[in-house]
Amino acid sequence: MVKIGGRGMISSRGLDGAGWKGTSEMAQGAASAPDGVALCVDLGASSMRVAVFARDGEGLGAASALQRLGAEADAEAWFEGREALAGEALAAAGWPRVASVAIAAFTRSEVHLDATGAVLRPAMTFRDARAVEEAARIDARLGGQGAGTPCSPLARLDWSRRHEPAVFARLALVLQPKDFLNFRLTGVAAADPASNAPLVGAT
Repeated sequence: MVKIGGRGMISSRGLDGAGWKGTSEMAQGAASAPDGVALCVDLGASSMRVAVFARDGEGLGAASALQRLGAEADAEAWFEGREALAGEALAAAGWPRVASVAIAAFTRSEVHLDATGAVLRPAMTFRDARAVEEAARIDARLGGQGAGTPCSPLARLDWSRRHEPAVFARLALVLQPKDFLNFRLTGVAAADPASNAPLVGAT
């Protein structure tokens, strides 16, 4: 996470909300659940998977959808896809009460947000290598040790500054994909040290 002063989801039912029952029906199912379950989300380069697990680790329900991931991606579609697949997985599990949510996703990809939390542009994924010139310039300033690469968040930010000045001027927050999904769920921008390392220059 860094603070700064086309859909592509496909499934047999689609990710347009089919099978999603909404929060009211989830609440009805929660009343009969003796224990809360874990809702686990895995956003991968080729698919998104959602599964429901009981406290003892038993799998209770799951759903998945293929994803065509290019150099750019629609971050909001990830969140909409999570909602639809969560609905399918929870329906398969009998609508138990959700006690926790765990989200994992590919890294070295960034979602750019403004001060209100709105997405400014398509997410730059690990397949985006457009910032070649910016990376070379940064690497030269750092001693030519290969520290600057086209996938470097710093190189991508420099690319945005040079090629998308209007977007860069509104940029307030940069999040990894899983952290963006958590942000949409909770309103809290946070990250773990390991996946956040490329954003803050840690090794």
